[in-house]
Amino acid sequence: MTPLALRPVSRALADASRLLGRGRWLEYPLRGAMARLSLSPLIEADRLASDDHAWTTLDSAQGPLHLTHADAVLSLFGEVPVVTGGPLQGWYWQYVNQHLSPPLAALLAPLEPWAQADNDHAGHFACRLAVHGADESVHARLACDAQTLVRLLDALPWQAIEQPLPEDWPLPIPLLLGELSLTLNELRSLRPGDVLLPGRAYFDCAGHGVMHLATQTWRVATGVANDTLFVQLNHEETLHDGQ
Repeated sequence: MTPLALRPVSRALADASRLLGRGRWLEYPLRGAMARLSLSPLIEADRLASDDHAWTTLDSAQGPLHLTHADAVLSLFGEVPVVTGGPLQGWYWQYVNQHLSPPLAALLAPLEPWAQADNDHAGHFACRLAVHGADESVHARLACDAQTLVRLLDALPWQAIEQPLPEDWPLPIPLLLGELSLTLNELRSLRPGDVLLPGRAYFDCAGHGVMHLATQTWRVATGVANDTLFVQLNHEETLHDGQ
């Protein structure tokens, strides 16, 4: 038998993947309204698409961040438009940091283009980044090392992106009517139309009984309408051993 080969994953990468999950979002005040910053994993289409984006590397309080569409993203982080190109001007980035939305200032400041100008994001943890303001939105990608992402997600109370289950989601569950034991010869002798009487019945002749759902036991009633069996769960109860 060929042993299963698993890709080694560092503790930091595992922690970052667990914290990100389906995605995280954070609301913050922006120009008299509320904006939302969200991070989510890359989908398969992202991984297959060619990476021809222009990346900008920023130094932040949590560590270096590699970002696409940096000007558009950062302009939705605060009160002033942001331009990352050109020579690094200390006074300008001090001004930008002073006008960041307070939650993002607490998360990222001091924020400025990385003086080393290293835009190589290969080998970093990459994810989708989206910012939705009152009347404008931007979609980009963020890449950083796993420890930096863990610090980003630990620094503020991010909310998990949840997808509610559809109301019409079918959940097939077998309805166990009873239990009995048959020998192999008895099984072989069964024919269509044979009537079996379980040694342990979970329902009576009126259709009342108990139904086991995972670790829970419910008192139920059954009924038939238009050739469809309906099961009504009345209440959960704890049954004693042997009952």
